[in-house]
Order: sequence, then C-alpha cells, then structure tokens
Amino acid sequence: IFNALFKPPFLKRKICGNVSLELKLVNLFSQLDQRLFLLINRWANARWDTVFVELSALGAWPIGIVALAALAHVGRRLFWRHALVLLLGLLIISAAGNAIKSNVERARPSRFFMQETMHNPSPVRIADPWSLKGNSFPSGHSLTAFYFMTYLSLYRAAYAWWALPLAGLIAFARVYVGHHFPSDCLAGAALGAAGAWLAWTLFKRVFARETQNLTGGQPPCISPHPLPPDH
Repeated sequence: IFNALFKPPFLKRKICGNVSLELKLVNLFSQLDQRLFLLINRWANARWDTVFVELSALGAWPIGIVALAALAHVGRRLFWRHALVLLLGLLIISAAGNAIKSNVERARPSRFFMQETMHNPSPVRIADPWSLKGNSFPSGHSLTAFYFMTYLSLYRAAYAWWALPLAGLIAFARVYVGHHFPSDCLAGAALGAAGAWLAWTLFKRVFARETQNLTGGQPPCISPHPLPPDH
C-alpha cells in the first residue's frame, strides 16, 4: 500500500489487472492528491510569492518563537516549564517524523513529476528554491507549525482563533511553494497536533498545581475586609 500511495502511476494512468479494492482506493487518493497539488501550485501568482514564501519559512524554528512569545505573560518559572515540555515534545515528534520520512521515501513533487512524466525540467513551479533536500512525507514544517499552535490552543482556547489558521496557512504555503503534496501536510499536521496533545497532557500532570486555573478554574475570592467574629 505504501508503494501504491507514495510511488503511484501518474495522473491519467489506470491500474490494470486484478487488484484489491484497497489498492484501487489508494490509487484514487493518490491521483486526487496529485491533482490538488497541481491545482494549488499552478494557481500560484508572483504577486503572492513573497507572502507564501515567508509563511513557509515561518514553519521552521520561527513558529516556536511565536509560541513562546504568546506564553511570555505566564511568569518566569511557569514559562520555562512550558518551554521545557515544548522542547522535549518537539524532539520526540520530530524524531518520529524523520523516521517516517526515511522509511516512506516519498520524492518531493518536483522530482516525482519529473520522474513520472520524463520531463526535464519538472513541470512543478518552485516559488522557493531552498530546503528542497530530503524526502517529502510528512511535511516537517506543517508538523512543527501544528505542534506549537495546537499546544497554544490547548493552553488557552482564546488563542485557537488565530493560532490554528496560522498553522493551516503555513501548511498551505508548503504546497504553494512546491515543496510538498497536500497529503504530506495533512500527515504533518496530524502528527504535530497529536504531539501537542501529548505535550500538554504531560505538562498538566507534571505541573498540576500551576495549571489548576489555566483551563477554566477560578482562584478563590478573598474579601479585602475581614468578617466580624461570630458570637
């Protein structure tokens, strides 16, 4: 199934012979994935290149700076505890993503289409020529973006309205600039969100006292005027 999904026939080729329904569905999904990539990549316009190239770059380490900046108000001790948990979770989830990349070995869109169509150069439009090394699945930038932004959304629901759309734009930008198929970004987003949930769960369990009021609990109300003693 991995070979059928990540090293499939090109768009208009049909699977021949007696094959299972699962492989037919996988091939259909692969074709839809390729068509969606080409639709987004060919829609790209030079006027938007700078915006999406910057969004794409934001999905590397700068998105972590955004997350830490959003947590800066919590106080020094709690801030460093958030940072420690985020770093630990990022190391684990990044290692998992890299392990999947090494085992799946899916080619980047430019290399994939060049191999499949025998066109040289590739028909893929590359808006950003940097960071094209390595395999394609899953998208590391999408993983990182959804990891940090999902963590922020779990920490405080009010952040979700801007954090999750920002992560989605970063994932879209990775397709726009020609670096990833949509399924690469969906997989990266799922891994990142799962990692964020695990990191937030770990934070709550390890630092329970500091988080008892973060998700809706209110501190006790203390009156500034002492009550008269009972008689």
